[in-house]
Amino acid sequence: MKLQTATKKNSMVKNTWVEELENRNYRKNLQILQLSPQRKFMQ
Repeated sequence: MKLQTATKKNSMVKNTWVEELENRNYRKNLQILQLSPQRKFMQ
């Protein structure tokens, strides 16, 4: 039982880590999208 709970905790940590990475990528993409029209105007 202890092993099962440990693996469950590990999978939860992995999931949160992946979610955090995805959130970061999402924010980066949003920033790029927001900047792209400005870049066009700058050029």
